[in-house]
Amino acid sequence: MMSRTIHCINAIIFTINVLLYCSPALGMYFQLVLGPIQLLIALGFTFNIAKFTIHLRTLLIIYWVLAAADLTALALLMNYGNIDILYMGLINFVAFPVAMCIAAYFVFVTYKIQKLIR
Repeated sequence: MMSRTIHCINAIIFTINVLLYCSPALGMYFQLVLGPIQLLIALGFTFNIAKFTIHLRTLLIIYWVLAAADLTALALLMNYGNIDILYMGLINFVAFPVAMCIAAYFVFVTYKIQKLIR
């Protein structure tokens, strides 16, 4: 029951974020809310990973690898220090569209988890 509630909250917050991208600045700011919430949810699921099937464990591990890779790439780009238009475009691509794809993947992961636990 709890996993269904978590999935619903995650899906609603993700949907709100996608809708806020009608005004890109609002979507970008709200993504700062979505990201930490999803990381906390994933952390909670990780503590209970023993209850999951191999398939769900794999999905969760893939999420962590994607999230870590995105955060690492963003940190490396932010510390690079070269400010030109191509560089800023690369940062915006890593920070927003890639992160939203990872967020969409995590909505799928929470959906699969709530289907299993139901």
